[in-house]
Amino acid sequence: MTDQHPKENPAHDADRASAGFDPLAGLLAWVLPGLGHFVAGRKARGVGVLVGVLGLFLGGLLIGGITVVDSRSDRTETRLSFYGMVFVGPVAIGVDRIHQAAFKGVDPMRPSHAPTRHALPHETLDNGTIRAAGPGEGPPIRRSVGKVNEIGVLYCLIAGMLNFIAILDALLPPGKSSGRGAKSKDAPKRSSVLDSIRPGAGGDEL
Repeated sequence: MTDQHPKENPAHDADRASAGFDPLAGLLAWVLPGLGHFVAGRKARGVGVLVGVLGLFLGGLLIGGITVVDSRSDRTETRLSFYGMVFVGPVAIGVDRIHQAAFKGVDPMRPSHAPTRHALPHETLDNGTIRAAGPGEGPPIRRSVGKVNEIGVLYCLIAGMLNFIAILDALLPPGKSSGRGAKSKDAPKRSSVLDSIRPGAGGDEL
C-alpha cells in the first residue's frame, strides 16, 4: 500500500502549481477579472472577483457617468486615477477610448495642439469638432461635477486596485504539499495573497 496520494492533475500542472507562480493565470486575471482564477480551477473565487470588480467599476460609471474614466482629463486627480483603473483590464481601456472618441472634440478656437474637451451647455459636437449649438441642439454628454464625479472616480479606482490584488493572487497561487501530513522541502512556504488560512493544509488524514 503506497503512502502517497494519487495525483489529480497532469504532471506539468502539478509542477506549475507547486512552483507557486502562474504567469498565464496572472495575464488572464487582467484580461477579465476572475478569469485567471477560473482557468486555474478556483472557480468560486473567480466568480467572486468578476462580480466584485466589475460591479464596482460599473457602479462608478452609473454614479458619475463615462466621464469618470478619462485618461486626458484636465483634472490631475482624474487623469492619474485612470492609471489605477487600467488594472480592471481592457474593459477600462475600452471605456476610455469610447469616451475620447465619441464625447470629446477639438475646439477650433484653440491652438491645434490643444487637447480635446467636452462641449459646454451652449455647444455641440459635430464630427469631432466643437461648435455653437443650434436650436434643439446640445452637448452629447454632460460631464458630472463635484462629489458625484469624485465618488464615481473613486469607485472605478477601487475596482482597479482590487483587481490588482486579484492579479497577484492568480499570479502567485498557493503551493501544494507533497506527501502525507508534511510539505516538501522544495514547496513554497507561503500561501497566496488572499489565502492567509487554508483549512486542511498540512493536516493529517485518516
